[in-house]
Order: sequence, then C-alpha cells, then structure tokens
Amino acid sequence: DVLVADAYDVSPEFIKLARTKVPLVVAIEDLADRVLPADIVVSVGAAVEGRDARYPSHTTCLFGFPYALLESEVSDRAEPSPSVSLRRLLITVGVADHRRLVPRLMRWASDGAPDFGQDVVVGPFFDNTREIEAQASTMTNVSLWHQPLHLATLMRRVDLAVAGGGQTLIELMGCGTPTAVVTLYDNQLPQVEALSRCGAIACAGRWDDSDLGNRVSRTLRGLIDPTRRTALSRAARHHIDGKGAKRVADVVTEQLQQVQS
Repeated sequence: DVLVADAYDVSPEFIKLARTKVPLVVAIEDLADRVLPADIVVSVGAAVEGRDARYPSHTTCLFGFPYALLESEVSDRAEPSPSVSLRRLLITVGVADHRRLVPRLMRWASDGAPDFGQDVVVGPFFDNTREIEAQASTMTNVSLWHQPLHLATLMRRVDLAVAGGGQTLIELMGCGTPTAVVTLYDNQLPQVEALSRCGAIACAGRWDDSDLGNRVSRTLRGLIDPTRRTALSRAARHHIDGKGAKRVADVVTEQLQQVQS
C-alpha cells in the first residue's frame, strides 16, 4: 500500500512510475534539492531553504527538524544533565572516514580538552583503522568502539561529542549531547549553518579549513563550561524532540486512509 524511497539514485521518473502502481509513495531526502514528485516528501535538511514551492500541488512536504527520523533508542531518552567536570568525549564521523580526519580529531580533542577520556567510533567502512589504533596507542584513556550496535548508549553517556554534520549529528541532538561539528561535505553545510544560528550546536569549521586543528581545539575549550554545554543540549532537544517519526507516520496513515476510502 505504501512505497518508501530512501536512496540517492531514486529518480523523478521512478517516483512517477511508482505512483501509477502504489496508492501512496513517500520519498525521504537529505536536502530536497531536487524535485521528487512523491505523495509525501520528508526532508530534515530542507529546513534551511524551504524549497516546498517547487513541488507539485499533490505533494505533502514534511520539511524541517520536526520531522527528523530517529530510532526508538534515540527517541526514548531521559532529560540529559551535562556534568560540571568533563569525563568522556565521543568522536564519530559516520560509517566511513573519507576525509581521514579521525586520528587528527583525536589529537586536536586532546589538545583542547586534555583532562577527559575519548570514546572513538570506528565505522564499518573505515579504511584507516590502523592509523586510528596507532594514534590511540600514544594516548591514555581512549576507547575504540568498532561498529557499536547501540551508538545511542555511547551518545548518552558522554559529556560532549565531536561529529560530522550528517545523520549522526541529528541523533546526537536527539540524545541531547552537546556537539562540536566539523562539516565533512558540502551538502551538510546548510544544515550545520542553520543549527549553529539557532544555538543547537557549536560549529568547529569545515574539513578542509587550513586552521581546522586550532578551531576544533578552541571550540572544545569553550565547551568545558557546563553552562554552555547545558544551553547546547537544551537547544538541540528543542529542535530534535524525538517525535519526528510519529509525526511522519501520522501523516502517512491519514493520507493512506484518504486514498483507500
């Protein structure tokens, strides 16, 4: 009854064809920077530019942070309470480290906040695992987590995170984890800039900034203040409240009932 399309290579032509075969077609997009003529389009990243005017009249556009889709273990969480003294910092850039940043982030984080340990996520498609392990061997109080099954558990137990600007950032915000963000790809920039403007994250620069190391270290030093971290955490939870999946499901259910009635 419902087809959900969530892939970069889904074309408008495929969506048009699908609408002739299936009662309801839902497309999930990162930025909504192209027009997919689905019945419902869900896009968190489109919050920055509001591109819904380009869509056909039959399309319901669920754009913006209220429609962030999170797993239940992220959505079901207690109110975080940032600690007065930092204990743990999480470093995570997603399933792959295409920019080969993680070993450097470990060093920069140690320079900026030398008094707390690090939890470093090693994703399934990392090709620099040996470099990360070598860096960890030169440091104290570092734990490497290879493809953790329950990343939300790590997100909740740390006091601070360094992350890229994609889906993992949305999950960190859903957990209320104060996060310093490095923009890893151009398509992350609108979302990172919007979240930075509303005080929900601390922007630490772009992956190719010549002074990125100094910027990351400086950003982390600024987040040692628990008042600053508390403000980030509250703003993050305000924008990513964990109810996005239910909001989307409610709209899908309502439209499907209308189609079938």
